[in-house]
Amino acid sequence: GWGNDPRQPCGANWLQGMVGQPLSYAYATDAAMNARILRPGMITNMMYDAQRLNFHVDSGDTITRIACG
Repeated sequence: GWGNDPRQPCGANWLQGMVGQPLSYAYATDAAMNARILRPGMITNMMYDAQRLNFHVDSGDTITRIACG
């Protein structure tokens, strides 16, 4: 587990320092191993899952947002 914040059960709050980093950095630290990677224009299942970690990246694979959902 990545922490115990009830508002961020997926642990996103612990990973905010990775925003602005390349996605490869998140993989290198194992942070993105079980995460869903959301790219611009990607069609996603919008079903909310508080336990799921989402990495939002831009067209250059730079992390722009990390959130549960």
